[in-house]
Amino acid sequence: MTQIIEAPNSQPTQIIEMGRSVINITGGDTKTVIDFTWNVTNPFSLGTIASGRRLIQVLIGIAIPFNNGATIAIGDSVVNDRFMATNQNYPEIAEEFTSSPFYRFVSNTEIFLRFGNNSLTNQGAGTVILYFDS
Repeated sequence: MTQIIEAPNSQPTQIIEMGRSVINITGGDTKTVIDFTWNVTNPFSLGTIASGRRLIQVLIGIAIPFNNGATIAIGDSVVNDRFMATNQNYPEIAEEFTSSPFYRFVSNTEIFLRFGNNSLTNQGAGTVILYFDS
């Protein structure tokens, strides 16, 4: 599925392939939006972040609460919760959760959303928004 992302400050739009993109936009602040549900592949790829980019903020919005003790972490292949730990969100309620990792990527890095207890989960949907500087 392809989604059109609008960059702030009248920047050109970016078209990304959901969950499978290299995010490498030059210029002002940018964001990318990825939807997910309880039955996606675990871990679920949020895309590959280009070297030199800085991840400023991660927002998880839970639209449909997850059940049966589901947990969510966002990280890379080295540190599973580098950008958002399971104690920074509560996916069993419809709410928004944020973290501010302020992390600069020194190489192209794939990042993942990981579920805990997802073998027991059979409902839930949300959105991840990643905010970058240039």
